[in-house]
Order: sequence, then C-alpha cells, then structure tokens
Amino acid sequence: GVFTVTRTGGNLNQRLVVPYNITTPPHPGATNGIDFARLGGLVIFDPGQTTATITLNILNDTAGEPTEEVALALVDGTGYTLSGTTTGSITILDNDA
Repeated sequence: GVFTVTRTGGNLNQRLVVPYNITTPPHPGATNGIDFARLGGLVIFDPGQTTATITLNILNDTAGEPTEEVALALVDGTGYTLSGTTTGSITILDNDA
C-alpha cells in the first residue's frame, strides 16, 4: 500500500521534512518491522516537489493472521502547518490459510 502526502502553500523552493508516526489501532494492528518493512518516520519534499509517497512493503510469512491495519499520522512541526487529512490507514489481508 501507499500513503500519498501533498504539499501546498509555503515556499515550494525549499526542502521540507515532515515527521510521521505509525500507530497501532485498538483492533488487530500490524507491527512495524514484522508485518511490513520498517518505516523511517520522515516524509521528505525536495525543492519544487508537491507530492511525496510513503510505501508500505508487506513482509510475507506463513503464519495465519487476522486482517490487520496500519495507521499513519503526520506530526505538527515548525515551518509548516498541517491541514486537510493528516492521517491514513492501510488494511493488510492475510494470504496464508
């Protein structure tokens, strides 16, 4: 799955780094580094870039598991303002029976 983050406003000619958190929902949640490749926690916009993606690479195993969810939330910081949708989630379906 892919999270897509869009940058609007501000000085688009400057690099922007926005941190994010991976959270585990209260129902079965996927584990960072076990169910999917570890995510770094930063989304980086190079000068002139208005869209960035965070790719969730699923790690395959042979264990039967329930459907799990990965949630991502952008973090407020200095030099930018969050607006619109600042969270997202991806559902991971089990492929082992």
